[in-house]
Amino acid sequence: MATGIGRKRDADIAKDDALPFDLDKIDLRKVPPYGPKSEQAPRSVTMTKEWQVLEEGRGLIVGLVVGPFTRSEHHTKVTDELVERTQRDLLDPKREDIVVCISGNMGGGKSATLNSLFENGSVAREGDSGSSCTLASNRFTKAQSEQKSPYLAEVFLFPVAERREILAGYLRDYFRASHGTGDEEDGSGQANTNPAIKDEVAGVLVALFKEYPQCRSKKEARHFLDGADSEDDLEILVKLFDWDEKLVKRTTGGGAKTITLTASTPGELIAQLDGFATEVVDEDDGCTGASMWPFVSLIEFRFHDPTTSLGITFLDTPGLSDHNQTRRRSANKYCKTKTHSIIVSDAARAKDDPMVANEAKLMSQRGPDRVVIVLPKSDIIGDATMPPGTRKDKQKAKELRNQCQAAVKAAEQCEERMAKCEEEGDEDQAMVLNKQKRKLDVWVKYTDNREKAHRIRMRSESSKETIREKLQDLTHTTRPTPVFAVSNKLYNQHLAGFSPKDTPVLSVDETAIPDLRRLISTFPNEARLNEARHHQITVIPSLLKRFALYTARTPLERKSDMEKYVLRPLVKYEEIIKGAIDPFAMALKERIVDPLRTEESSWIQSARALCERWEDANKTTPFLQLINRDGHRRGGKSGAVNMSGDLIALRSKKISGLFERAVQYHNSFEKSMLEELDDLAADMLTDLREDPNYGFVDLEPFLDYINTEKTRIPHAVRQSCQRILEGLENIQRKATLIDEDAYVVEAMAPVYKDVALLKAGKGPNKLPRPKCGWPQHRKNTFKQQVTRIDGIWAMVYTGVQSDVVALLQTEQAALNHSVGAVFKDFQSGFDMMCDTKVVSDPKEKALQEELKVNLKQAEQHLNGPMRKAFDALWKEFH
Repeated sequence: MATGIGRKRDADIAKDDALPFDLDKIDLRKVPPYGPKSEQAPRSVTMTKEWQVLEEGRGLIVGLVVGPFTRSEHHTKVTDELVERTQRDLLDPKREDIVVCISGNMGGGKSATLNSLFENGSVAREGDSGSSCTLASNRFTKAQSEQKSPYLAEVFLFPVAERREILAGYLRDYFRASHGTGDEEDGSGQANTNPAIKDEVAGVLVALFKEYPQCRSKKEARHFLDGADSEDDLEILVKLFDWDEKLVKRTTGGGAKTITLTASTPGELIAQLDGFATEVVDEDDGCTGASMWPFVSLIEFRFHDPTTSLGITFLDTPGLSDHNQTRRRSANKYCKTKTHSIIVSDAARAKDDPMVANEAKLMSQRGPDRVVIVLPKSDIIGDATMPPGTRKDKQKAKELRNQCQAAVKAAEQCEERMAKCEEEGDEDQAMVLNKQKRKLDVWVKYTDNREKAHRIRMRSESSKETIREKLQDLTHTTRPTPVFAVSNKLYNQHLAGFSPKDTPVLSVDETAIPDLRRLISTFPNEARLNEARHHQITVIPSLLKRFALYTARTPLERKSDMEKYVLRPLVKYEEIIKGAIDPFAMALKERIVDPLRTEESSWIQSARALCERWEDANKTTPFLQLINRDGHRRGGKSGAVNMSGDLIALRSKKISGLFERAVQYHNSFEKSMLEELDDLAADMLTDLREDPNYGFVDLEPFLDYINTEKTRIPHAVRQSCQRILEGLENIQRKATLIDEDAYVVEAMAPVYKDVALLKAGKGPNKLPRPKCGWPQHRKNTFKQQVTRIDGIWAMVYTGVQSDVVALLQTEQAALNHSVGAVFKDFQSGFDMMCDTKVVSDPKEKALQEELKVNLKQAEQHLNGPMRKAFDALWKEFH
């Protein structure tokens, strides 16, 4: 529904759908700009008063337990370790990064959506048409604590080794585009070069090395690259590497790893980044200008904003399917860090694109509310368009149209009366009618907006429901995927303010931006709530018990007799971890790898049929062009082709099913490990209590410490198991999606390279012509390489097996470290309490006495106000 009549916004008038035709209610003054700060605060864990109680409580406890050590003159290795541990666990806690990755096609509205979410203007770069090609990954995060400028950007360049790989890749692309698409045998020669790739590579060199004569223009750059004798011509590469080194040294000032830019406004900052984030065009000659974008890995924007202040980082990367060396490398590098995903797509693509479905499916496996679908430009609708809807909806649309027509008629009649008054010279009445006409024009706009807004809402609801149903079938989640139909353009009009006659078609709320922002603001809730629970239940109690051990130091003459129980778990925990991981590894092998291995024959048959279809659809030159472009063609008369992608798609659905069923075994694996480790700690406690020395020494502080400290073990196990789940998701992605590190993509790379070399050539080294001719020989060889036993498909199941083994080995080592740290702390705590020497230093005695008093206060605060606040927080958000 449109924004209100005159200065009122539609929230004030929308309650009455049958608003009376009362011109007195129409205000002709300009509607002021909309302020996002007026919105209802998001339902965020960190914005509650309970969270503040927990934060302040942590600070209070730190002061209580560290204060006595700060004031005391008694310092030992033990006291220093206690203070350092407190500062590490409570003052500098590790918090999970919330990285929201926004993905979508170029020109789809990613930047516009980001800018709508921010309160600080257009921080994300937009082109003249409201879109901009993302040349490198952009990360938007909160301002640094010491940051003085409102806006700061850090430009990260690729390391030297990667820059050299990029340059070598560009030379290879250019050489293949120049020499790899023609065949002496069919007389095509150089006629079938790929000018688009050559132009792209030439543009890259001009952007980077315009100062050198060889690269002052694309023509000169092409001439320079045409001198290459091979795709890895050493002379040219050495020159490119030398230019690269000088360029980076000059730009960064020597040893700096980043370039830092600051500004007082977003526009000023974006202008400074032109030489790093855009393909610059010189105004004088229209040629490519100097820009370092081909070497830029990441641009990180830092500024103050309500969303980023919640700990949310937004990530905008180039498309993973982009074939540009820089953009593809940047996307692959940073996409893996995302915890949540916003998919910006038009309704048709979101409904039918398998990439959207796969992304939604993978992210939903990590937990609820991990993915959002955004449909931009939802405000565009034709005057005659009637979307699907109920009979009631369509009847209301008709009624609203009639109201609009009545308003138009009233305005026309008023204009006629005004013209008549002017003819008769009645200026006073003409002025009255003129004001009335201006109000009627506003009324016409309002009724027209109501009618359009109603039809837009009908279409949006229909589109959202269709997409939700489609994704529900694919993700099998209990909660539907959130879908938002947004209008960034109309939202910006509200931000700018407007005259009543230019009232936007949709209200602020109907643009869906406030709702989308509120949902995204809840993304950190799960992580922050778990962090609060870990601190309240485990970290702080464990820390206080360890301090209590220090105050309860008890000399024990036969310390070694009891210490053996504390040492026993240290030789057993690794065996328990291995005993849990080995069966899990075997289960994954039996449920994923073995079925993939038995699928080889069937996959080869499907791949052979696919190869034959490619042969029929692509004649000599198109087929060779495909091979030279790693099996990829964007479109054109022959249609889009992605050979590696099609090969992946042959069994992607089945592979996903195997992973889903195998992951179900994960819960029992986690449970069995936790039970055995818990039994190990429980046995230690039992042995200590049953030892004959137990009655002669007060071990209760140590036993209390053990009972509290052992809660760190489940936390460590769950964290590791979560990483295993995420690792398995990544392996599934490599087996089912078209990414640079996909198993099929990596396996096919040498096939494309080898087949591309099969051509007649020239000179003394000219190869003998095959009986079937070079074109058919290439197709035959390609099919043989793709469909051979122990070939492409073997790379899939061996890659899966290798990655699963590596993942579990890494997590086994991580568990050995984290769980081992707990049992080692048992030993160090026992040593600290059961010191064989009586405390005689008066300074240490005074320290212990003060600490005892403070520990009592700390425990009271932890179990009182902090516990109450945590329970309320858990009840509200869990």
